[in-house]
Amino acid sequence: MLTKNNNIMKKIISFLFFVIWVFPTYAEESVWIISFEPMRMEMKGLDDHVGDVFTYKKVWKQDPVSGDITTNYYVNYDPINLNMDAKACFRGEINYRKNQWGIGFSGWFFNPYSKREGRVVTLQPDVGNFGVDPNGAEYKNGVRMWDHTIEPACNDLEPSKDSPVNYSVEGDFYIWTLEAFGIKTISAKENSYIDFKFGLKMGTLDHKQELEQTQQEYRENYYVWPSSMDLDKDIIYQSTSRANYGFMAGPVIGFEVNTRYKKIKISGFINQAILFGRVNYNCVFRNVEDTLYVDSNTGEIIDHDVNTFEFPFLKKESVSIPVTEFQFKVTYKMMENVFIGCAGFFSVWWNVPLAPKFSLPGDWYWAEGTGWKLRKDTLKFYGITPLLIEIFY
Repeated sequence: MLTKNNNIMKKIISFLFFVIWVFPTYAEESVWIISFEPMRMEMKGLDDHVGDVFTYKKVWKQDPVSGDITTNYYVNYDPINLNMDAKACFRGEINYRKNQWGIGFSGWFFNPYSKREGRVVTLQPDVGNFGVDPNGAEYKNGVRMWDHTIEPACNDLEPSKDSPVNYSVEGDFYIWTLEAFGIKTISAKENSYIDFKFGLKMGTLDHKQELEQTQQEYRENYYVWPSSMDLDKDIIYQSTSRANYGFMAGPVIGFEVNTRYKKIKISGFINQAILFGRVNYNCVFRNVEDTLYVDSNTGEIIDHDVNTFEFPFLKKESVSIPVTEFQFKVTYKMMENVFIGCAGFFSVWWNVPLAPKFSLPGDWYWAEGTGWKLRKDTLKFYGITPLLIEIFY
């Protein structure tokens, strides 16, 4: 692999020397170039699957001849996904050029947000209890989160005797980046040129995710002595996780190619940068049980207990994130100093640490395998600019 990469680099360097040798440079007057690029951005690589709504069904049927009972089980999972792509974005760039040198600034930001809520209700049994009725069906519906299938609690107020499950999931992602760079024209002729860019890239990332589901456990006549009491318990499962980077910075280099044919201008660039900084993880999983003991006859509250279980996670670590960016633009000269057109933009952030996930793969009392799981992924941003405006003066 190393030899292959070295060969690629040799070919790139050879091509650049060839271009510099073939096309002589020329002097040009000073010019400011301002580019406005509203984009429709899509992001890939961020795991947006946060849970599943499960529906469980047990069906039993008795053969009318033999009397044998056949039981079938059905489970269906409907994924709960956060839609973190296809959002509005803006990129801008300003350059000042004189002769074969110049300076410039460019940057973009993106802030996708998604939230989903729902309520899952278990159906009442079709006939009755298994083992009593010769034919029938039972149901149990709920929400699977944190690698754990959480069954609905008992609720005597519901026809199914199972509590409805209310769930809410929320994802927020924020990114901005800014480049300050120098420009050196390494090859040019009258209607085309190649620039070498070098400078500083700055930016930040912030990824947050919140998951929650709530149930109500209600048992009539939970205690019968010394007096009859009902149990009314609100159950909350909740996780909050965040990976916040603060300020990051690092070197950036790249090449840009521009060419013109009559009123049409075609250009494109490729940049490579590496950002250095620190990521702060701030996470907590919380289980709250708020319990009331109520007199069955008078409704008077006899006792009130609140139990809270928390599993926090705090960590800071240094990171270095390579960033590769491409752009291709086609513009048309509308008037003396104004071009309009369209563009495609692609940015790749390699091996980015994201907000950790809480995992509870076994029963609640199992310690093995339970905890916060760090994760990394490569984030890919695809941007389309349907109407781009460039101003020269």
